[in-house]
Amino acid sequence: MSGLDLIHIGFHKCASTTLQKGLFANHPQIVYNRSAQLALDNKLDYQGRDITDNSGNLKVINTAETLCGVDYQSFDRSGRYDEIPDTIYQNWPGAKILIIIRNQVDLIRSYYKESLVRYNTTYKIDYMIKKVFANRIFNFDLFVGRYLDRFKKENLLVLPVEMLKQDAARFYREICHFLDIDSNIISEYQSRNISGNKKANEAIRFLNKTIFLKESTKNHRRKRRIRKAMNSILGGKGDYLNDSQKKEIRDNYQESNRSLASLMDTDFKNMGYFW
Repeated sequence: MSGLDLIHIGFHKCASTTLQKGLFANHPQIVYNRSAQLALDNKLDYQGRDITDNSGNLKVINTAETLCGVDYQSFDRSGRYDEIPDTIYQNWPGAKILIIIRNQVDLIRSYYKESLVRYNTTYKIDYMIKKVFANRIFNFDLFVGRYLDRFKKENLLVLPVEMLKQDAARFYREICHFLDIDSNIISEYQSRNISGNKKANEAIRFLNKTIFLKESTKNHRRKRRIRKAMNSILGGKGDYLNDSQKKEIRDNYQESNRSLASLMDTDFKNMGYFW
């Protein structure tokens, strides 16, 4: 064992939980750790614990969506955003890098819904759109380019989460082939995150605004239960973004998505990415 075989670096809201609890947890040729610090430290015994437990030909994976360097609360670049690719490369130059992306309309909507529950958000989605555009955190060509500047192209795999939804078996095969492990062991795709009705999420935003809810796991769960109950009462799934906002997002990311396709020699258009 010479180091990490694969580093999965996000993004948030791009099936990280599904990968971790599905493929990574159940494939007999994989051992994984979810601490972002592992990729940023040049050691495999994180906090004195040997995370490999490797007596056979296992692939050691570090999976941590926070390595994408996006501050989930403020939608800014994190303090270590600029240094993360260099640090990972210096520590694990032979590792393979897995990046899961999502079309930006869905990603922005999903980030906003999560911020209502996790961070007591009171602002409207227009504010988030402006922040995301300004910080260029979902310009995937720029993000992927930072890793292509350091790692060999064959050591980088970029997959759209839409592939997982359309053809889960293909999605998992791509990752298994990338890791050179048995691709016949496939986990079924299961969504583990709650989708919300627009009115239900507006109610959560109102609660955040009018009632001080201390940040805690207990309160996160309480708000999720409130939103789930209101979804049932109100029925169906709402859409946070109006047509004008969707067009604004599509127009903003068209050039970036075309550039990403060129960088990776992959056509993302048929997966819903804006051209």
